[in-house]
Amino acid sequence: MFSFFRKPKTKPNTENKNETANLESFLIGTGTDRHGRTYNQIIRYNDLQLESDHSYIQWVFPTETQSKYNALAPVISREQAKKLADIGLVKENLHRMFMRMLLFYGVQLMSNIELEEKEDDTIVVVTKGRRTSWVFHKARIEEWLQNENHNLLRISRILECLRLFERETDHKLLCKIVNSLAEYKPEIKTWLCWEYWTDYMVYEKPETERAAVEMGERLRKMSDNQKVMDNLATERRNHDVFGN
Repeated sequence: MFSFFRKPKTKPNTENKNETANLESFLIGTGTDRHGRTYNQIIRYNDLQLESDHSYIQWVFPTETQSKYNALAPVISREQAKKLADIGLVKENLHRMFMRMLLFYGVQLMSNIELEEKEDDTIVVVTKGRRTSWVFHKARIEEWLQNENHNLLRISRILECLRLFERETDHKLLCKIVNSLAEYKPEIKTWLCWEYWTDYMVYEKPETERAAVEMGERLRKMSDNQKVMDNLATERRNHDVFGN
């Protein structure tokens, strides 16, 4: 079976080094991609443009993985992503593009009032909150939710990018949506994309948070060890006092 989900080599092609160098200004919104497009111009694409153009997705959602289908696409290192993740305009643009792609996929945020007025067999409720809900538009979902459709691969990239740039809230939302897709169409779990989605759905905590967790774990082990030593000392004292 043809497997377009197989991970390509993560080493960037030497020809795309200039593209990677231009990535920072593009993500901030002041620069352009290799086709002269700004981030804002791509966000304003209509659904047909987003569907048919295959050269933008690696720019708006960069990852560590070299694209198998666009050898000149930029590749970003973990260190570069961490640096850019702290820039407000980068965070804002990633969020805006994520929201745009959800609409492209047929996933929409609705107020619960709108949902009550609209709710029928054309939509499926994904996540229902106190005031707002995420819904699937069935007709649109069915257009792309097919095994080995290229839009499945794009979801893998978006998950990987949001995790790399530590966009935890958006990453968690996309994970919920992905799991809801599996409830809507259970056979997804037999598709190759599911293996990649579940891998990228594991959220890696930021380095400072990971360090704090690791320190807490070490302190807990030290505390447990101290309790063992205290118990041994108590037993020894009891033995000395009372004997056997």
